[in-house]
Amino acid sequence: MRPPWLEPPRGRVLACAACMDARPRLSPALDALLADLCKRVDAFRHIRPTAVLVVAGAAQEHSRATIRGFPRGPTVTVARVRRRYEVTLRPLFFQSANGLGRLVTLCHELFHVGPACDGMLDEHRRHARAGSGFDDVVERLARDYAARAPHRLLEPLAHEGEVLFRHWRVRPGGETDAGRYTERDLFEGPLCMHTPRGARSGWW
Repeated sequence: MRPPWLEPPRGRVLACAACMDARPRLSPALDALLADLCKRVDAFRHIRPTAVLVVAGAAQEHSRATIRGFPRGPTVTVARVRRRYEVTLRPLFFQSANGLGRLVTLCHELFHVGPACDGMLDEHRRHARAGSGFDDVVERLARDYAARAPHRLLEPLAHEGEVLFRHWRVRPGGETDAGRYTERDLFEGPLCMHTPRGARSGWW
């Protein structure tokens, strides 16, 4: 007789483990925040929020986040919407920041989106061209938005504890990758957010 864990599942199989997980889902919370950012901040008005897919990724030196576009190469379609950009949040985003710091990081990556929102990055908003004032401009955008944004949208950025967030199961490659990627190539998995004491929200 085979042990029970080798038996095929019986009855209805859940499509997503998050359906029965009590931990907060950070993915839709950040999607809502990005949609509001692009509506309220003039510098981001050209961005279609649904063109941006935010995922969690592995560490990359001291980076908190990175952005890349899909003007050519892989086709990424999630919830029937073509995604032109991928913002990858690195461990330092979750492990070593407060709410404002995380908002600045998100604004930093959105600031690179090209004017046509077609997968290209804005040549005039690259670090080399913007110079030393780049970080100051982005932080000012974040602070101005935080002063007038709905509190409920900012709270998830200052969470303390485990959350569920979007990860690639199979990550799209570069321009030579002609594959098609959908939500079937994504999953929601756990990660831990650490926020300094005194800066934590009561989101969950």
